[in-house]
Amino acid sequence: MCTDLNKLRSDATALSRLSPSSTKDQAKNAYNTVKDDWDTVSKSTATWSAAQKEAVKSAADGLKKTWDNLPGDATGTEAAAKMKPQAQMLDSAVKSARTGLKCPG
Repeated sequence: MCTDLNKLRSDATALSRLSPSSTKDQAKNAYNTVKDDWDTVSKSTATWSAAQKEAVKSAADGLKKTWDNLPGDATGTEAAAKMKPQAQMLDSAVKSARTGLKCPG
């Protein structure tokens, strides 16, 4: 579980660091990686506290909603700008969950 959380956090951080010169394909790939990571993590949340689970789920849902609401003609710059705050929220929620679950490192 901690390994999966570490991967989710690392990939959420990479997503939040997309630059204004990022292409929409780069944003899409970064988002899809985080989405896949969340799918893996969400299967192992049975041992988490309700607060930990809800915080990470809410942040992941917010990121998905932001991605889904991007206009079809959004540029990479627009995608990066809109997704960065949501990716940072997910990173923070995962960090908190890792602490609560006593993940090493």
